[in-house]
Amino acid sequence: MTNVLEFMCGAGGATLGFLQAGANVVGIDIDPACERHYPKPARFICHDVFTIESILDWPQLLKWTDLFWAGPECEGNSRATKIRGDQSEHEDQIARVRAMFQRFGKPYVIENVPEAATKFHRMRADITLNGYTVGLMLDRPRVFEISGFTAVQPRYITRDEVPLDKRQKCSVFGRLVSSTKKGGHERYEHDKYWRPIQMGIDHIPVNAGSSPDPETGRTYNLLALAVPPAMAEYLIKQFIKWRAEHP
Repeated sequence: MTNVLEFMCGAGGATLGFLQAGANVVGIDIDPACERHYPKPARFICHDVFTIESILDWPQLLKWTDLFWAGPECEGNSRATKIRGDQSEHEDQIARVRAMFQRFGKPYVIENVPEAATKFHRMRADITLNGYTVGLMLDRPRVFEISGFTAVQPRYITRDEVPLDKRQKCSVFGRLVSSTKKGGHERYEHDKYWRPIQMGIDHIPVNAGSSPDPETGRTYNLLALAVPPAMAEYLIKQFIKWRAEHP
């Protein structure tokens, strides 16, 4: 059995993919609002990941772990943040997480939006996935930095290869129905049905919100922040296969 320790696990989008692949999972997140939605039988630890070594059972947890996974805050890299405000206001957590994982000395995966690799060069894009690549009708690209094992890059399916009626863009705002490219203003429409269906998630309610940010007071939509489980399932299966070939 493969054991995954997931940092910044949120409400468990990636966690569901690990469970579907048959892995054991422990998730760590600082937000207590995530625990009520976190998928069982995975264990949830409410704690700041950057001080995780202070918990009492850390030595046992580190020994237990086969793979570390993290989805650091993406707001400093995301195009959505640029629409709402200033990307520079948000801390780059990727380097801090990488340094911790390298110190722990175990294989790891770091996930983020494509701009983290292509524009800001804060991480490698060893694997690039979107919904179409893993069997979802969803345009939600993500990049993954991988260390300690190898994974196969599947053929990346672009939205141009998908029929027009299947091109579903997953945005923190909802469905894009008008844009400046079409001569109008950016306008988004939230459809409460499409997001969980397209993402392959059934355990996070559409309107589930995070706890208020201690600095800004803002809350976030937990489903909008989630990684589609199929992406995590693909990569954990790649890790399981690699381990079997490298005993």
